[in-house]
Amino acid sequence: MKKPTIDVKILATPGAALDETAKRVWATAERSHCPIAVEQIHDPRQIALFGAPATPALIIGGQLVSTGVVPEANAIKSWLHH
Repeated sequence: MKKPTIDVKILATPGAALDETAKRVWATAERSHCPIAVEQIHDPRQIALFGAPATPALIIGGQLVSTGVVPEANAIKSWLHH
């Protein structure tokens, strides 16, 4: 049975934090065999609509799970399997 795709949003302006967050999300999902659909949101006005107090911010499955730091792979894995 195919796993459902998990929606992931990465909220950040372009730069190193965005790049590293995206890299970790993709690598963790691949290692965990979790199908994901990633959307990157760069516009500060759109980011504010999600209620993220700091960037990079990560939304997984509609839930804001991380703000202000590039999350560690173990945390990402836990959020993907939650």
